[in-house]
Amino acid sequence: MRLPPPGQCRMSGTFRSPALGELMATTYIRMQYALRLVASRKAWVSRSEIAKTIHHVKPDEMKIRGDGSAIEHYMSDHSISNLLTLMSELNLVVIQNDGKVSASATGRKAVDDPEVFKLAVQVSIKKTLKDSGAPIQDVHNTIHAIRPPLAPDAKTIHDRMSRRKPPPEINFEKFRQLLYLYACAGGIERSVRIHYIPEG
Repeated sequence: MRLPPPGQCRMSGTFRSPALGELMATTYIRMQYALRLVASRKAWVSRSEIAKTIHHVKPDEMKIRGDGSAIEHYMSDHSISNLLTLMSELNLVVIQNDGKVSASATGRKAVDDPEVFKLAVQVSIKKTLKDSGAPIQDVHNTIHAIRPPLAPDAKTIHDRMSRRKPPPEINFEKFRQLLYLYACAGGIERSVRIHYIPEG
């Protein structure tokens, strides 16, 4: 498998940085790129080796600021490591005890097919939520029970579910991350409201 070229996914799953006016990739798109990169070898020695390759290739998917001419314009080693940890939690890659990183069987099946990738992410997130005491059906039921003036954002949903006995074991930050990725994978609709704030 060839190394994925930079810019392959930049036409979808992007957001615009307000301060820079640059199109930046979402976590979902970054996972897709990282999976293609990891799957291009049987195994990588470490997460640091993957980070060095990303900084050498300079893919648009991993850019976080600037024009991409400097390493500082891309995700840091720490952020890339966190991304790979998330992918491991979602059963897309395997991180061994000795630090070696490889694509999982699920990841290899999903690497070249966006629809299979979507399904793999949905299945993993549903399992994680269920194991954490917040099955996706409960999430749906909670959303339907929320009435104006409240809105079914991640915080309100999590707060409502946390009132149950016993409450879900998943914390808000992880819940928000998984719900966002679930929406990116087509598992649930995500509506974003735009607010205008006067200067000064």
